[in-house]
Amino acid sequence: MEISIPGIDGAVREISKATTVTLPTGVMATEENYVPGKFYDQVSPLFRYRKGLTPSGREATPGGVSVGRGGLEAPSGATAAVSQVASFEGINHFQHRFANNGNQFSVEPPDQALCVGNGFIFESVNTTLRVYGLDGTPKTNPIDLNTFYGYPDAIDRVNGNKVGPNVIDPVCHYDPETKRFFHVITTLHVDANGDFTGRNTLDVAVSKTSDPTKAWDIYYIPITNDASEGTPDHDCPQDACFGDYPHLGMDAYGLYITTNEFPLFDNGYMGVNVYAISKKALANGDAKIKMVEFFAPFNPATPPTPFTLIPAISPGTSFEKKFGGVEYLLSADADALFDDPSQASQLFAWAVVNTRALEAKMPQMRLIRSAVPVKPYSVPPRVEQKPGNFPLGQCINDTTTPVTVGGVTKTGCWNLLLTAEPAHDEVLPKIDASDARMQQVTFAAGRLWGALASGFSVNSATKVGVAYYILQPNLTKDAFTLSVVRDGYLTSGTAHLIYPALGVTAAGKGVMGFTLVGPNDHPSAAYATLDATAGAGPIVVAAAGQGPNDGFTGYKALTNNQPRPRWGDYGAAAVDGDTVWVANEYVAQTCTLAQWIADTSCGGTRSALANWSTRVTGVNTR
Repeated sequence: MEISIPGIDGAVREISKATTVTLPTGVMATEENYVPGKFYDQVSPLFRYRKGLTPSGREATPGGVSVGRGGLEAPSGATAAVSQVASFEGINHFQHRFANNGNQFSVEPPDQALCVGNGFIFESVNTTLRVYGLDGTPKTNPIDLNTFYGYPDAIDRVNGNKVGPNVIDPVCHYDPETKRFFHVITTLHVDANGDFTGRNTLDVAVSKTSDPTKAWDIYYIPITNDASEGTPDHDCPQDACFGDYPHLGMDAYGLYITTNEFPLFDNGYMGVNVYAISKKALANGDAKIKMVEFFAPFNPATPPTPFTLIPAISPGTSFEKKFGGVEYLLSADADALFDDPSQASQLFAWAVVNTRALEAKMPQMRLIRSAVPVKPYSVPPRVEQKPGNFPLGQCINDTTTPVTVGGVTKTGCWNLLLTAEPAHDEVLPKIDASDARMQQVTFAAGRLWGALASGFSVNSATKVGVAYYILQPNLTKDAFTLSVVRDGYLTSGTAHLIYPALGVTAAGKGVMGFTLVGPNDHPSAAYATLDATAGAGPIVVAAAGQGPNDGFTGYKALTNNQPRPRWGDYGAAAVDGDTVWVANEYVAQTCTLAQWIADTSCGGTRSALANWSTRVTGVNTR
């Protein structure tokens, strides 16, 4: 290695290809099969464990950065000097819940993956995937990820509700250089009773051609990190480290996956893992591949805390090739955000150096870090939404409507959901807007581009908006520094902008997708352009929300009095030539309580327990 900068040297271990699969056909259930009074049989077991984890183990205190006027809001459908080439509804909660003939759980939040290439759009949300053409025409049915990765059903509703492995947090990328689609999830494995064993794996799927509807190679990578299966020992309580929030990056030589590591069965935070794998070997479907892993441990005595490192994706082949290849990553200031409610004013950039070594027999690589002062950002508050029908919450409150449960007529809609009478005091929930961690990162035109959600004071009102950062990495043999090319804010005077996802073309033209929501707006899919000269453009609404968010995580009676209305831990963006595709959550339906009682799928637009949907929009930047 030419770099002499102190850092973390990678450790090498071997991973193996497990199997090759053909993309399943995907079978949808034809009708709602919600079982009244059996709420916990319907939601993911991980819901009881994982409700938004931070290094401090608590929810961060929202703050606000003072700004002047809010961002310019363009009328719905405005083009803002770009052309919208397509916009269509992606996977919604009904398709997610009833994929695999209904052998799925209801899951919130809707975590989104998107990759685009060779004329295909590949979307994955939570435990489901679907492939589309560039005009939005479906090329497949909704397909559950348990079946795709060769696992038993998430829940076998025919054979005693037997629970299978829990798959979470999909991410994906199409690499034009290898002409392959790459898809990654974390899987928590279970025993015969459906209880978590503590074992978890990073599962990597690689298409064998540039057609994602054909065959895929599958790699299961153990990450329990308890010294079993060739993993290091990170000394997690009860020997069960959990790799949360996987994210994917790629450079000229490697695929990079990052995770935040927590004990699965206990409180605490261990640190960040970075896993580096040769993308050429993965694309070739090699049976045995060397993997380099880095561990940046958490130590409260030696800040800064490493947390949520987001690896960069490059459009096309605009990779960093100096010093044997470099993969860049960005992270927010976890110490300021989670241990102190005041705002943060720096970002951390990381670099995996000498990535070309991934193609060597014994790769030697190093992870280094640098800090850069930026315009401040803060933890966003929960956000209000425009009033409307919220039949799930209204059902919990209802005490007069006759309903039939198990052949017995009872008074009060709440009997459909619960066996013990609740307090009947549910209100339209405020949506969780995350915790200001870094979102999607791009290395394009020789620069690092990143964005995150932040709390702002806009015209004396508290709003959530987007803080964006364009940074110039300066890497020499002896130093790693960064300079700010541009940093700025995008806000709206009337609405909140949450969960930004940023894609940037090789020419340095970006598009940020996000959810727009507020007292006058149901959750809507929106976007804005971004470039280093002009900054952020006007806000364009790609699809207006039709009703409020109405999911089970927003109600006290369904969360043990700890509601946290989850709304996508992240959105997604993908670049295909001059077009940036963005995918974000919105609400595409509405129905009344009476309609919900008659048909809890409301005509196949939602499930009993949630009503989120996703929107995929292509924006040509040329």
